[in-house]
Amino acid sequence: MLRALSAVALCAALTTTTATAADNKFAVVTVNNPTPDLTLTFDYRWGEGKWETVKALPPGRAMTFSLPLDAKGKAPGFQLKLNRAIGKAKPVIKTWNLEWKPAARAEAKLGSQYEIFRDLIEREYVWLAEVGRR
Repeated sequence: MLRALSAVALCAALTTTTATAADNKFAVVTVNNPTPDLTLTFDYRWGEGKWETVKALPPGRAMTFSLPLDAKGKAPGFQLKLNRAIGKAKPVIKTWNLEWKPAARAEAKLGSQYEIFRDLIEREYVWLAEVGRR
């Protein structure tokens, strides 16, 4: 019985794969909206590309952005531009350079994680930070 279990464990170990740099095919960024009440609108782009608009990122939702890596495993930077003001507050446009994470698949959980959240001091404004760094 012990030999059979050892053989099964060895077989499982041999067939288990781990991701390597060569497995990474995408640059991935995930933007989360953990607010309970704000639907967010923002612009984004890869490198010097055209700005695209996200018209509505609802409360409690996330959006993932991905781009295939080139043959050397590189991709341009990712930028997010947002009016930080909520409601009738004075508009404040801010552009962030977000770091992407290389990943085997273009999945939310594999990307660099960012949150847009209500500013803790100036409550009529939002801010963006990498998850775990605010």
